Amino acid sequence: MSTSPTPEPTPTPQASPSQAPASPVAGAPTPGCASSQLGVRAGRTGAATSHYGVTFTFWNRSAATCTLYGYPGQQMLDAQGRPLPTSVNWGSDHIVQPQKPALVTLQPGEEASFLLGYASPDPYGLSCPSSTQLLVTPPNETRSLTIPFRLRSAGGVDAAHAQCCVVTVSAVYAGGGGSGPQPAG
Repeated sequence: MSTSPTPEPTPTPQASPSQAPASPVAGAPTPGCASSQLGVRAGRTGAATSHYGVTFTFWNRSAATCTLYGYPGQQMLDAQGRPLPTSVNWGSDHIVQPQKPALVTLQPGEEASFLLGYASPDPYGLSCPSSTQLLVTPPNETRSLTIPFRLRSAGGVDAAHAQCCVVTVSAVYAGGGGSGPQPAG
């Protein structure tokens, strides 16, 4: 009777606690900016015939490079912090001019901005609520950043089709508030 040796079990590879995490691969895409990496502030404003524009600036407050691409989200909040029925349009209005989104890479400390355009509700004959805060959501994110901001807006093609709490946003662009499209005024 012949006996064959019993095979030894193959060891399962395990990471050592002292092993360093893998470093990014050269040429790998830079990850998108998470809300936790960013700060946001309202900046320069302008106005033209009952239409207003405000430049908002994101800045990378983290130690890692990240990217932004596309349009930010906005939600108006009332004095009690409750959401107002906000309609956010991407693209253009009297203040925000059409522009294609572009990938913006933010090194630590660098900035990217976007323009918010809106109309006064008065010419439409509307009595619209005012926000006391805005939730600003970076492009491709779900977590918002809250900032104090008073806004009373409306929009529509004419008075018969107007509604409250309408804003238009541009795509994000590289640089601080003074480096891209500016509100009229």
